[in-house]
Amino acid sequence: MKSRRVLVVNPPLKLGTDYIDYPQFAVLGAVANAAALRSQGFSVSMEDGQSRAATARTRPQDVVVALSPYLEPNRRTPAAAELFSGLRARFPTARLVTADCCFGGMHYLEYRGEDFRRRYPQVDAVVKYESEAALPALLAQEPGRAPRVVLGRATDIALDELPFPAWDMIDMGRFYAFQRDFFRGHGRLSPYRLELPTLPAVTSRGCAFSCPFCTSNPGQDRPLFRPHSPSYLARYFSELKTGFGAQRLALLDGCANHDPKRFAEILAILSRLRLRCDFPNGLRADRLDFKTLKILKALSDSLAVSAESADPEFLARHIRKGQDIAAVERVASWCRRLDLPLSIHYIVGCPGETTEMVNRTLAHAVRMHEEFGAQPLVQNFVPLPGSSWHRLCLQRGLLRGFAGRRLARHFQGDPALSTQSLSSARLGRMTRLLHDRLAAGKLEKVIINLTYECPNNCRFCAVGDRKRRHGDFRRYARLLRDYRRRGVTAVDLDGGEPTLYPGFSSLVALARRLGYERVTVTSNGRALAGRGVAARLLLSGITELLISLHGHRADIHEYHTRKRGSFAETVAGIRHAVRLRPDRVALGVNTTLTAKNSPHIAEFFRFVHGLGVEKVNVQFVTPFGHATSSRPPDPATLWRRLAPALRAWRRKLRIDLVNAVPCQAGGRLPGLRPELGKHGRDMVFADAPPQNLAAYLDARRRHTGACLSCEHAVGCAGLYIFEGRP
Repeated sequence: MKSRRVLVVNPPLKLGTDYIDYPQFAVLGAVANAAALRSQGFSVSMEDGQSRAATARTRPQDVVVALSPYLEPNRRTPAAAELFSGLRARFPTARLVTADCCFGGMHYLEYRGEDFRRRYPQVDAVVKYESEAALPALLAQEPGRAPRVVLGRATDIALDELPFPAWDMIDMGRFYAFQRDFFRGHGRLSPYRLELPTLPAVTSRGCAFSCPFCTSNPGQDRPLFRPHSPSYLARYFSELKTGFGAQRLALLDGCANHDPKRFAEILAILSRLRLRCDFPNGLRADRLDFKTLKILKALSDSLAVSAESADPEFLARHIRKGQDIAAVERVASWCRRLDLPLSIHYIVGCPGETTEMVNRTLAHAVRMHEEFGAQPLVQNFVPLPGSSWHRLCLQRGLLRGFAGRRLARHFQGDPALSTQSLSSARLGRMTRLLHDRLAAGKLEKVIINLTYECPNNCRFCAVGDRKRRHGDFRRYARLLRDYRRRGVTAVDLDGGEPTLYPGFSSLVALARRLGYERVTVTSNGRALAGRGVAARLLLSGITELLISLHGHRADIHEYHTRKRGSFAETVAGIRHAVRLRPDRVALGVNTTLTAKNSPHIAEFFRFVHGLGVEKVNVQFVTPFGHATSSRPPDPATLWRRLAPALRAWRRKLRIDLVNAVPCQAGGRLPGLRPELGKHGRDMVFADAPPQNLAAYLDARRRHTGACLSCEHAVGCAGLYIFEGRP
């Protein structure tokens, strides 16, 4: 029977953009099993449906389809049904066998072989788990006498006795071209340089740990880590380089550095062979040292480690693999020193996890990103069939209503399920806020305080306690150039009153020459009461004008500015701006909400709408400048007055809230989120070095005990602290 003709098929895969892991390397199991069959005397040919390469020359007696999680063997799919129907039509008399061709890995999908055959009656036999020993044994038997379902046993496979995968059965030119096309076609960034031919390999199988969320030891009743010897790997890697042109290896081990000494030997082999490498499943942080990272820096484009959770209790009670979050932080600091890009894996929404635990993890992800430049890879928990947590979810009834279709979409998309302590909807809002918070950190705008001179003396002015003076023109010009070189495209000219600055027009012109696309001016509008001044400002090159108005009547506005006559001049300036502004200049009004003007906020909206203004920024007082030692207005009172006015006027006015703290709204404005934009803005003071605006404001904010259970915690620095608070 060993002379039988066998066709091994790596089937084409139909993927969405939400796939996980590395489908471009799914062929590894097929070529490994083809080599095992050939070494046992079978006449083997291959079809690789991904690179569309084939070596079949005669009609096969047996067709072996290499299964992978992407075919979702735990359920019937149209793609798989089409595959097996097509193969049966092509080879009506051949024995059709499916084999997991499994190497282990976190995302194996457990299924019952009998159910699989019922779903796909064209399939004659199923080989599950690792198959290099079980598959040849099955095919050596007469089709009528062979078992229908075979469970491959890892202990039947001596790893160092395996032949090297049969890459000679693949057209390597097509395979490498497929890899390049794969990333371009799916619109994803490649994790490595595409010009380097890359082959997948493993240095070990199985995993020494039993993480409850993964399926790294399929078919085993205990953790089983089985390494190849360094001598085998030296021969194997040399063959991949010299025989098949590999310049980089993607090593798909579940935990390649389980044994640090052996890992050092592997890196030494790669260095000698001048092979670059990647470890897509990541490495254990607590088994890395600085010396090893220096070697990896020379071999890898990036590194990944797993934190899983930043909550110590959750790590100890639920993950239970001895993970040390301090080790992750240590590796992050080393990678920053070495300029080695680092990704850190986290998983959230697990059984037993609370909002507080998730918030600790999300906060850790942000801190690692901001302190060390590490890229967080935050994954939702997905109940993978075969994992211990899948069984737990079944026992607790958590999978009711969970279809289990397209599992991959839940890893990064909508969370898979709700638990008693955390709903999927809430978790989804928390993770979306994390992604928005990380994205907001990209520097996009610089705000320049040109001067602290101002004809007003507002009670809440955030720079009112600074010495009244102009900033240095040459410094501002230099900073405009510096920020533009860094890719910043927006500048706000602020104060004080920026139009009083002697070099104001020159700085506007310079900003436009440098390529700033948005130039915003924030003014009290009093100088614009002169029609000629208003016209010159609006034609100076600015793209947006914001005028500060703090009441719809003179008595209310001038209570805040502490300057008689300021209301009439500001309103006149607004009228001129409405009439004279070209279409390219946007116009808005800033107002600061206080105990004095908040009872009249709806009337204020009506008033500015009547002036012809379409945009209003409602600002909450912050504890800076004149407001530092003041007693802040009661937030509940402010929101009780503001919320109905917002609902009434939001269809007629574009109203943005500035410095609002979501929890203080008391649910009066559903959907209110923390303000994130300030993370991407730098403030240039007239009398101090530039500073990130969010960091500057957050220095006067504090989290309270209630913050940790708030879904906004990862994007909110807490409540503002006023010195005058009782």
